[in-house]
Amino acid sequence: MFNKIAPIALITLTLALPNTAYAQLDSASYIEATSAVMDAGLAAPEIRHLHNVPSVGVISLADGFRTRSGQYTNDVEMIASQNGYWVSRLRHALTANPVTRRAMDEHGVNVNRVDGVSIGSTGSLRFFVE
Repeated sequence: MFNKIAPIALITLTLALPNTAYAQLDSASYIEATSAVMDAGLAAPEIRHLHNVPSVGVISLADGFRTRSGQYTNDVEMIASQNGYWVSRLRHALTANPVTRRAMDEHGVNVNRVDGVSIGSTGSLRFFVE
């Protein structure tokens, strides 16, 4: 049970902290990134209603992820290209909201590289970028 709760608690805690975290993909981030990219169309309406972004995290998808067997995979970018319409809707929503646009500018996030985003309960954002 702890193995199931620990990654969720870590992600929730990370999204609630008031700082910018730049990281590469690990197993928990890989699962979160896949969900965020697949749900880009669902995140777009939520982005439009954000009034505050207390913290930003950035996870790079560029290097992919090494599975436990040591094989390299970059399925997240493949999923992003297959969901191009929804990713573009997400990017549009991020650009249209002045709060998210300012948060991206402050943290050096290029909207054209965003493939997915996780939204924390406080409005914190974790960007998954190419």
